[in-house]
Amino acid sequence: MLLAPELNDWITAQVGTIEQATQLAGSTSTTLYRIETEQARYVLRLYDNQEWFATEPDLCEHEAHALMVAQATDVLTPDLIAYETDANVAGLAVLLMSHLDGDVWLTPTDMSDWLQQSADALAKIHQLTVPDFQWQHFRYVRQNKLRVPLWTDYPQVWQSLIDLIQQPEPDTTQHFIHRDYHQTNFLWQNGILTGVVDWINACIGVAHVDVGHMRVNLAQLYGVETADAFLHAYQRANPAYEYHPYWDAMTLIDATLDNDQAPSIYRPWLDFGITNITDEAVQECTEQLAQAIASQI
Repeated sequence: MLLAPELNDWITAQVGTIEQATQLAGSTSTTLYRIETEQARYVLRLYDNQEWFATEPDLCEHEAHALMVAQATDVLTPDLIAYETDANVAGLAVLLMSHLDGDVWLTPTDMSDWLQQSADALAKIHQLTVPDFQWQHFRYVRQNKLRVPLWTDYPQVWQSLIDLIQQPEPDTTQHFIHRDYHQTNFLWQNGILTGVVDWINACIGVAHVDVGHMRVNLAQLYGVETADAFLHAYQRANPAYEYHPYWDAMTLIDATLDNDQAPSIYRPWLDFGITNITDEAVQECTEQLAQAIASQI
């Protein structure tokens, strides 16, 4: 695939002549390319989602700083190579990072081990001390948009979740969090988790946000039992962690109530080989997770 000449020149100035550029599967919110040179492989992000960039114009700088912070963890993460924030390269902000070996693996042969490795990596990320990271967690769904979804068969359940998160947040320790921790952002080789990618949303927040976000994604793809198994795996990795339904309710609402559409298949699941799933199944699993959280209130 050919890149714009200006973009090609910028990459060449950073890492040498490009031999091949291939758009990566699963890149939905922004466009990602694997860049291959004679010496190495890299990943290029183009910040071409105009709606997102309009609301968060510092996305490129945000991700660059997050990658630098993430290097301090024991979990393998991409190295920052170069970035350009001012749209001077082909009219877009761009970021170049190292390429990690491994593949997204959504059909593990040993789900228990897969979950424990994912939880262990997250616990290591939460151990980082980052006192001066400027990006802070915020809710995606604003208070004035908190309403029972039209598509639900359990309006009282969702109302109970909404009532819960309208209360003051529990007093909880802040950490450096990934903010988009889920199964298509992990790389695997021979059954071993080899890296965590996509740090564009990293921020200072509570560990519960990462745990909850992962649980939503697991429940929608595999079912609530798998989401619960991840919670137990994380508690083994981080024994100090205390579950609170407030954060699960908040992350579920953030993931599902930002518009009036019912939960549906996340397109990258299909890109990475999932075939036995329907929109109806995703909605049903989402409803089951909402009921499970409400039962803990």
